[in-house]
Amino acid sequence: FCQRGQALIEKLLSINNDNNLEFLAYSLRLLPYLHVFTRGENAWTQRILEHLFRTITTERQMVSRSNPLQKQANCLIDLCLNYGHTIVIYFNDLFKVTQGLVRQQTSTEQQTKLAGWQWSILVECLAILLNHFESFEQKAIFINELVQPFAQILSKFDLHVNDLQSFIGYIGLKPTPDAISTSNQRLIFLSIHILCGLLRRITLPTDPTICSNGGYQETFDGIVFIRNPAAPIFIQLTHCLFKLLTYCHALHSPDSPLSKSSLSFLLTMTDADKAVYLQQQDNNDDVNILSTTQANSPILSTNDRRLHNRFSSFLDRLEILIGTYLTLKPDLYKLKDSLNIIGTTLFSSL
Repeated sequence: FCQRGQALIEKLLSINNDNNLEFLAYSLRLLPYLHVFTRGENAWTQRILEHLFRTITTERQMVSRSNPLQKQANCLIDLCLNYGHTIVIYFNDLFKVTQGLVRQQTSTEQQTKLAGWQWSILVECLAILLNHFESFEQKAIFINELVQPFAQILSKFDLHVNDLQSFIGYIGLKPTPDAISTSNQRLIFLSIHILCGLLRRITLPTDPTICSNGGYQETFDGIVFIRNPAAPIFIQLTHCLFKLLTYCHALHSPDSPLSKSSLSFLLTMTDADKAVYLQQQDNNDDVNILSTTQANSPILSTNDRRLHNRFSSFLDRLEILIGTYLTLKPDLYKLKDSLNIIGTTLFSSL
């Protein structure tokens, strides 16, 4: 029975036809389910992992905005979730290759350009595999390196944005945005999507021995906490993230400059639109255009609909990230003026 399963895996691994992406995508989806037939043999695991990684990260020129591979890309996440204990031995190799691809995204001479969903999948997979590490310090170091590109993007935002009008200009919320603001918008939206996905994938150990010996336990104000290894770097982003949320809330105020512009549709969201956004992948920075049939849905152009979808999806992820952020105890408690920062930001939406 296992031999037949392995024969099928062998055939699926040989599929690499870019002329039929639907077929290629479904072949990828099958591989994690067939991994059970490998009986945990490292040679098979390595071949499956390399095939999924290589196929998902290959840059392709898409004629249509619909990408079948993007729809099935979670197969790599499924493999890491179900067989992480086996795959974790390849973590260093995966991390090295991923960081190499990430560095190219900010290089003037890009060899490979990652789409947002590709970048997100890789980061989430690494975060999942990190859960198999026992050392708090080791996990914190890797998470810090994964977050650094996005920390730089958010720091640049923090440096250049000091009021609502500059925020609107910085991320190009105007009828004819320039190339710089368009790039800023993509990077800010993408950063929030990926940071949200990364933080949600990090789990805390439940084994008391690992918690004690691995450096997770910390006593603060007489209470013993199990620290999140993502806390050291995420706490450094507190000001930027809450500042970003504050400006997003300000956009929805009655006297917002956006409410009097041709982009006022960004501040409204129907139930039908909401359903559309929730159907999107968390890692999708270029949300597909889906139409709604509700009578109260605004009639928008293709570009306006895309911007509407992307902005609302970004705001959803930002609020989820902030909600997850509140679990970073006791680091958040020790942050100077933390209660003031949180209270001011959250009440700004009321």
